[in-house]
Amino acid sequence: MTVTRSLPAPTPQVPLWLLGLIALGAIVTAHIFIPALPLAAIDLASSPRAMQLTVSVYIAGLAVGQLVYGPLADWLGERRMLVAGLAVYTLASLAAGLAPSAEALIGLRLVQSLGGGVGLVLARTMARRGVEDHEATRRLAMMNLVITLGPALSPLVGGTINNLFGWRYIFMLLALIGVGNLIGTWRLVPTRHHARPDGQTVVRSYLRLMVTPAFIAYAVAGSCLTTPMYAIIGAAPFILVHRFGYAVEQIGPILACATLGIWIGSIAASRLVGRVLVGRLLAVGAFCVSVSSFALLLFVVYDMLTMPALVAIMALFLFGAGLSGPPALALAMGVNPLVMGSGSGLYGAMQMAVGALSSFAAALAEDPGHGAAYTVSTAASIGLCALLVAWRTRPRSPLPVQPH
Repeated sequence: MTVTRSLPAPTPQVPLWLLGLIALGAIVTAHIFIPALPLAAIDLASSPRAMQLTVSVYIAGLAVGQLVYGPLADWLGERRMLVAGLAVYTLASLAAGLAPSAEALIGLRLVQSLGGGVGLVLARTMARRGVEDHEATRRLAMMNLVITLGPALSPLVGGTINNLFGWRYIFMLLALIGVGNLIGTWRLVPTRHHARPDGQTVVRSYLRLMVTPAFIAYAVAGSCLTTPMYAIIGAAPFILVHRFGYAVEQIGPILACATLGIWIGSIAASRLVGRVLVGRLLAVGAFCVSVSSFALLLFVVYDMLTMPALVAIMALFLFGAGLSGPPALALAMGVNPLVMGSGSGLYGAMQMAVGALSSFAAALAEDPGHGAAYTVSTAASIGLCALLVAWRTRPRSPLPVQPH
């Protein structure tokens, strides 16, 4: 007699558009305030360096948040962590709009990022969980297209709101985004009833990934080829205003044109998946990032930087970031698909940590152009070295997909 085993009904997949919007909220929050930095510095009687820290601490908070949300979701459940994180994000956004000082705004941006990080790590995890490799690649690429709308459109939206109503209303809009994502999560994200690992298993998963050379190398390469864009984007408003004499209301459209590069790069990555080897996509993206980084360094050192050159360099850099980001993430998470939540969190934390360090390093220089140029060229060099290590240490055969 054949014994059949009854399997539980599969949990419905979370709509891809909702995952994209949840992750998009965290990315939009990083960029939308950038065009308002000069006026916010005047309103709060603060320095440009302090206002740039509002970008740095937000990215740092995303890194820390993702580091803990991945394993906590594996342990406590994804829906529960999403609701908690989005609630923190929404309340912090409201409070940031009422901040009385630069110090208070910096602190609230940190709290805001700790809540927003939940969207990044769990959106990737839920898009990847329970599907085969080719479907996971497609879902991650399509979700990334939605996410990359943030850098492309948020400077324009933020600049418009700042010009019409003032910088504080930017945070009111972010609070509304948080409320919308909370409602979507409550209604459309199911509660998963499969067995979850205990705390010891989660810790072992982290330790296993931390000593896996291929995962670390892909994560470092992906991080150094994408998130140093915050160094350029954060410095660009001050370069445009103080070096080239542009008015504050002109910053948003200029940044929007340049940041369209990351969206075009992501479209190219999603269309070429299945036709071009993933490693080759990553190599082309790395090439674009490296060329643009060293071009910025050359133009700054020899005092040849112009506004068209700055926009072109930013566009090429962001195109390379958009092209290399999806394959780097797919290859990193594919090193060990059995630990999706922890892997997504660790990758995202490393990515945002590099972004925070890049933004902070660029802000240390007296001249924003020099700070951005030295930062992105250093990051590109590290990314290329990590990519060589990743190709030498990558596993020759994929591990099985996590049971669902």
